[in-house]
Amino acid sequence: MRVTLFLNPSSWNAQDDHAVVNHTIDQALAADAAGFSAVFFTEHHFSGVNGYCDPFMMGARVAGQLQQAYIGIAVVTVPYHHPLRIVESANVLDVMTQGRCIVGLGAGGVTQAEWDAFGADRDRRHEVTEQRIAVIEKAYAFTPGDRPLDVSTEWDQGSLGGRLMPTAYRSPHPLLARATASDHTIRETGERGWPVMFGL
Repeated sequence: MRVTLFLNPSSWNAQDDHAVVNHTIDQALAADAAGFSAVFFTEHHFSGVNGYCDPFMMGARVAGQLQQAYIGIAVVTVPYHHPLRIVESANVLDVMTQGRCIVGLGAGGVTQAEWDAFGADRDRRHEVTEQRIAVIEKAYAFTPGDRPLDVSTEWDQGSLGGRLMPTAYRSPHPLLARATASDHTIRETGERGWPVMFGL
């Protein structure tokens, strides 16, 4: 059995923010030293639900100090991000951990404040997530020198003509997972060969 630590600390006022971030880093390092197999960071914004908001930044902060634990992202809220930015961030973390990371991709933030702030459509979160994951998969399959890759979705515009930088440590991409509770999406995730992350 593998035991992991999910780090999602609340910070309900500005006076606590710095201490919460530093304490989260300390907890991640202590979990690694205690033999936990992974430490997981999550993404929430503007509500106090998560005191650090950016799981990639937190992962990068501890990447060079963890001796054996994987870093998990549980999860990237896909509707808040351009798919190529997700790819780049995942690749950087994969390089920093020498392949000891897993990046979960999910559809939903927990508070309306997040959706309002980013101007994202909560009612269509599953559609935007699936379209952006499809772009992520195509981007990882893209070879520089090929015809430019259309990375547009209903919500994004773009064309990838250059190489992804940096290249992921793992080939062809970092370990990716899908956060879902839907039977249909669980089946699709299994067909992709990805693990499933179960949420609330």
